[in-house]
Amino acid sequence: YKNIPKDYSETYPKGLQKFLKLPKLLPEDEEAIKLLETAILEGTEDKTGVVRKIYYYVEEEIQRNTAIKTIHETLNSGKGSPLIKAKLFNIMVRRKGVPSRIVVMV
Repeated sequence: YKNIPKDYSETYPKGLQKFLKLPKLLPEDEEAIKLLETAILEGTEDKTGVVRKIYYYVEEEIQRNTAIKTIHETLNSGKGSPLIKAKLFNIMVRRKGVPSRIVVMV
């Protein structure tokens, strides 16, 4: 992973703009996400580093629990459904200017 080029992109093609829009969040969710970002990100990372740190946090620190269905519950308990983990990752990387989407296969 150390050979992955650093990404400092500020603009993306028009087709990716929709993957940068943030969903409406509850105020408590927004505050909790800001605190989490402060805890896991240094602020000097390139976008590749940001994505890597957010991914590892969501994957390793949030336990799988399909009963938990909200971002607020997930951030408070450290447990969440796979979809909530994907949503949390999606929101956090978009907040850092990285296009992201969720694809669900059935």
